[in-house]
Amino acid sequence: MAESQGKAPRRLMQFMRMFLTTMDGVSNRKNVDVVPKRTTAIQEQIMVPDQAQEEGDIPYPLTDEEALNFLENILHIPKPLELLERDHLEFLNVFLLHMNTEIPFTNIQINSRILDRDYFPSFEEGKKAMFARQGGNCLIINFFTKAILDLLGYNTFHIGANNPGDTEFDSHISTIVCDLTSPGSRHLVDPGMVRPFYEPVPLDFDDESKIYQFNYLKCKLFKADHGMVHLCSFIPEGQTAPSPVVIDSEGMSWRIQISYRPNLKRSREYFYQKMHERLGFPSIMPEIFRSIGIFTRRDGRNFVLGHLDDLFGVKYMHEDPSQSDINVLTKEEYLNFIEKELPQFPRSLVEKAIENKNYLQKLYGI
Repeated sequence: MAESQGKAPRRLMQFMRMFLTTMDGVSNRKNVDVVPKRTTAIQEQIMVPDQAQEEGDIPYPLTDEEALNFLENILHIPKPLELLERDHLEFLNVFLLHMNTEIPFTNIQINSRILDRDYFPSFEEGKKAMFARQGGNCLIINFFTKAILDLLGYNTFHIGANNPGDTEFDSHISTIVCDLTSPGSRHLVDPGMVRPFYEPVPLDFDDESKIYQFNYLKCKLFKADHGMVHLCSFIPEGQTAPSPVVIDSEGMSWRIQISYRPNLKRSREYFYQKMHERLGFPSIMPEIFRSIGIFTRRDGRNFVLGHLDDLFGVKYMHEDPSQSDINVLTKEEYLNFIEKELPQFPRSLVEKAIENKNYLQKLYGI
């Protein structure tokens, strides 16, 4: 039977904390670096080779009929086209909320096939996973997000982002929506990460945004030099954080979760190649293969299912991290939990992902 948090093995509790950070890239550094308040940026963007999206970028195979089917029957948005015609901003709010509710973030599909070194998901396979409500990683979810928003008439482009401690440039993909509320406006949308991000966030603030409360996540965005924008989570008073920290104008502390480059456009082809590299060479981003997990929401609560070595568990998220619940599960309980709560994931798929993860850990020492 599942145990309470108090009986959870120390190794599992450490793993669940690690899993929540490394899967969206927050490093596990034990020292705390305080990032100084923003200074005037000299550059508009990091000086790297330009990979601006071109008209000849590889297309995403999504039709108008498929897009409407997804909105109505997968996300369950009532009369989506009427809402879209009435208010583009309100539609985007509803769309992102439903994406976070209906579509899990997970690496199960990747790890269930990873023994084939030449395999990486095609756009068609990613689309199939979205329509099956299986979701996927940031690439699968955010490729689809941009494609459907483009069909609906939004003006978008992809951008890259990094997590503290990353060794790979542009390890995360996100999307900017242009001209949403006024000519030249830019909003960040990112349903493809482990933490809830329920609204399009305007980037027209000076140094720091307002505070957002997305389910358990209390967050704020900060502008930095070189055009960077940090998404940060609130650090409750008296607690510490294992990653760089920003102090806001009110003296509140915020942990950097991810840093975006909103001024540097990236193509689908650019990120698709990155996905191929990551899956073909596990040492580039070993955190993808160290654990099996699903981040999702049920009955108003966000939770994460995680697996490390012979340990299995589920963590129910809370605004105060100290109040989050961790239940230890046996492998059978873990599989039964997914079968009951997330029946879109076939049991055989999860079992194969667990088997492959253990094999890769031994093969590559990750």
